[in-house]
Amino acid sequence: MYPGKTCEENNKAVGDMHTKLDPSHVTVHCKTNNLMTDSADVCVIKIHDLAENIQSKFPNAKLGILGLTCREDVQINPIPVEVSEKLQRLCSANNFAYIDNSAIDKTCLNGRKLHWNGKCSSL
Repeated sequence: MYPGKTCEENNKAVGDMHTKLDPSHVTVHCKTNNLMTDSADVCVIKIHDLAENIQSKFPNAKLGILGLTCREDVQINPIPVEVSEKLQRLCSANNFAYIDNSAIDKTCLNGRKLHWNGKCSSL
């Protein structure tokens, strides 16, 4: 887990990772740090690059990508919805599992209106 990092930082962390693990599944949970500066298309390209890097690192793992969830600390909507729609198409085209987070709304956010709260964890 690499909280608070951008896709580029996560991609570098995966590239620098030295492990003998051979996981059966890897989940990419990209949040919204890139949405302040990047378009939806650029965000999806960066997530795709990260996914390809993970696949090369863990070739036997089934890859799942979570759709983006809301955040209320900054005004970035409706970009997360657009990114999630494009991620669904990316997953379909690349045989990745798409994990729908659309049930996670602002009632699932903590006091900072950014990270998930206990309700979200139970969902």
